[in-house]
Amino acid sequence: MQLLCHLTGIILSDGCQETKVSGTEALCILLRRLAYPNRYVDMMVMFGRSRCELCKIFLTMINFMKHNWVHLIKDLTNPYLTMEKLKLFSDAIFRNGSPYQNCFGFLDGTVRPTCRSTNNQKEFYNGHKRTHAIKFQSIVLPDGIVACMHGPIKGRRHDAFILDQSKIVEQMEARYYDEEGNPFYLYGDPAYPLRRHPMVPFKGHHLNDSKQLCNSRMSKVRECVEWGFRKIINIFSFLDYKKNLKLEQQPVADFYKVAVFLTNCHTCYYGCQTSDYFNLSPPTIEQYLGINN
Repeated sequence: MQLLCHLTGIILSDGCQETKVSGTEALCILLRRLAYPNRYVDMMVMFGRSRCELCKIFLTMINFMKHNWVHLIKDLTNPYLTMEKLKLFSDAIFRNGSPYQNCFGFLDGTVRPTCRSTNNQKEFYNGHKRTHAIKFQSIVLPDGIVACMHGPIKGRRHDAFILDQSKIVEQMEARYYDEEGNPFYLYGDPAYPLRRHPMVPFKGHHLNDSKQLCNSRMSKVRECVEWGFRKIINIFSFLDYKKNLKLEQQPVADFYKVAVFLTNCHTCYYGCQTSDYFNLSPPTIEQYLGINN
């Protein structure tokens, strides 16, 4: 219920009709809508409200979450991400087979398919996935939290372009070092360029045995990136039904950002496959939201 600390009730007005709803009911409507690709008419019996009311409440909650909580997934400035936490993360990854000692998370992009738009179809078409889409870049931490999300970016853009646009390299170069001055870094897939802070696999067709072993060990621990992205869609299946994700009619990107934030809250309460794999406890919901008891 910490999510509702600033939302005890809502009054919506379209000029001729007011809709009153409690914060708890509004949150339930938001979760029910995102949980499965159901229609508003299917929710009418459950909530006893008209389709118009349900739509207004849902979009109001998306807007509320966006302006009050989604900033927690936008960068690495969350108060719970201290230097001690980064060291804890890097030690956990190292224990699970990483040959690198200061790798604290995994960088990757995700393609979210959408309905084909009327305008700028070529801009949103992703040739790799062969679908119209928007893209996001995120960091998956070994405690299961998805952080530093950047997007949306048009589906045709390459991961290296998103990395440059996100400015995460500059953020890390400014402050992410251990006590001895060694850099903390992220590990990404071969699509990313090699930098001091983002590390990538060794590239080439004729790698020696040690480089191949290093790539193999990092590939094993990096699999948690896919677990994190899959959990978002498993919980909020509405986002996997592209026929109803119409960029020109709905704030589709906000839907995904809110779902990522809510998935992180779910991880705080119940853990996830990633936190179990690295044997780390996620932050408490109070730590993640920055709420003092």
